[in-house]
Amino acid sequence: MKRYVPLAVVLAGLSLAPGYAEKPHRFVEIGVDARGGAANNLIGLTDMLKKHIVFDTSAMKEDFMEEGLTLNTDVLTNVFLNVNIGEAWGFGLSMGVSGGIYGNVPASMLHFIAEGNADNPSPRGDISAYGGVFADANLNVHTKIKRLKLGFTPALFVPLVYIPKSSINYRLEDQDSLLFTTNGEINVYSAISLENLDDLEITDSLIVDLLSKTRGFDLSLNAEFAVIPNIFDLGLDVTHIPIVPATLEYRMNVTADFVIDGSDLISGNSLDIDLEDKINTDYSAGHSYNVSRPLRFDLYSNIYPFKKEIFTLRPNIGFTVLTPSKEPFFNAGLDMRLNLWRVFYFHLGTGYDETIWKHEAGFAFNFRVLELIVEAGLRSQDFLSSFQLKGFSAGVGVRFGI
Repeated sequence: MKRYVPLAVVLAGLSLAPGYAEKPHRFVEIGVDARGGAANNLIGLTDMLKKHIVFDTSAMKEDFMEEGLTLNTDVLTNVFLNVNIGEAWGFGLSMGVSGGIYGNVPASMLHFIAEGNADNPSPRGDISAYGGVFADANLNVHTKIKRLKLGFTPALFVPLVYIPKSSINYRLEDQDSLLFTTNGEINVYSAISLENLDDLEITDSLIVDLLSKTRGFDLSLNAEFAVIPNIFDLGLDVTHIPIVPATLEYRMNVTADFVIDGSDLISGNSLDIDLEDKINTDYSAGHSYNVSRPLRFDLYSNIYPFKKEIFTLRPNIGFTVLTPSKEPFFNAGLDMRLNLWRVFYFHLGTGYDETIWKHEAGFAFNFRVLELIVEAGLRSQDFLSSFQLKGFSAGVGVRFGI
């Protein structure tokens, strides 16, 4: 252990050397990032850790209110190579997978499960889902011209799975008899057929086929201007400007179009329901469904209260369009960042990001040739639920370089 102490002292000395703070961490670096999260607005971790798990729907009805049960999960993985030429230019190559899936069970169904249809004789609603997961490869170029920083990122992407917002609606009628009726479909478009995934083999020809038939192309831009140097910066990110949409050929179509007669149940008899015969799944090819990645605009600022980058406040506000939900999303947040000698970094942030409340904390340890990043967070679709252990996120990152 003692043999590594002098090396650590030398590396720390490099980090604290005069003028080093204005330079990039590394001339050349390779790195890996991996993050993921999941959330809901109803069931917390404390509910799952009990010895006997009991879901009291009557007690839960105050929680789901009007929005019902909302679910989401997202993922991001990235492998990259960066080259920095002084302070003026930087170049990067990266490949990764990112995206998220969202779902909702309406409050009317949860109320019906909790207390029947006494208060609402004819409950109805929509069970919905939407989302997308994308693989991409991109080139990043950034430069600094006096007080202006510019970034340019063209990217090739392939939608692995894409679900435009679709739903299955239901209604219950109890006028003359008890009838439960459903109608609707959920469509899942994909780059390859989802029918026989167990037999899928990842080959060079499959990858070439995906890139030649299903690829899309978009562009991301960044501009940041030092309005008051070392005190206040103003920036704009425009992410995934669509240039050429990707085209998906395969579709999995889930349909539910049936009627259940509950007359026997009213008479006191048992009700035998086989949903496998009532919910149909169909796989087909030959479609031409165009997909673009969500287009996002973010206006942000960097505020340095101590006229240095030791402590940074970073508020942002923006919106997202071209979403799988076919609705625009509002985004806003505030990050606080602490930088100690460019060796230790602390990050704390909170905000509302595409319908999800997120609260995150992170730590980075950087000794130039090696940097380690750890992040963790709480999240939920409901603000109060985000502090009640109903959603989590975690991330790690590693960078090596010289």
